[in-house]
Amino acid sequence: MDSAGGSFGFECSTCGAYHVGMPSFGWDWPIQYLTVPETDRDRRTELPDYCIKAALHIRPWPSRPYIELEPTDYPLAVEQREGISSVRVRQIAERVMHMSRTRHGDAAV
Repeated sequence: MDSAGGSFGFECSTCGAYHVGMPSFGWDWPIQYLTVPETDRDRRTELPDYCIKAALHIRPWPSRPYIELEPTDYPLAVEQREGISSVRVRQIAERVMHMSRTRHGDAAV
C-alpha cells in the first residue's frame, strides 16, 4: 500500500512505467535455469532439489488459501515469516517482469 492507503504500485527502474497492484507470478524452474538458452540447458545445468515443505490452509470463500512454509533459513521462508519490504517486492517484480532484458547470470533474485 502507498502512504495514502491506496493499492501497491511502483515506478519500474527497468522500463520506466508505473505498475499498479501487487505483482503475482510463478514458474516451474529456478529463475537461474531460465537464463540459460533452452538449447544449452541439458548440457549446462543440473536442477538441484529446492523443495520447501509447505502446509496449505483452505479458508472460506472468497478468501484465498494460506500457504505456510516450513520455518527454515531459506529466503522465501524467512520473508514469509518475517515480512517482505515493498523495496524487495519491487526488486523481484522488476526482475521477473523484465527477464528478457536482464543479462545472462544477472537474474538472481
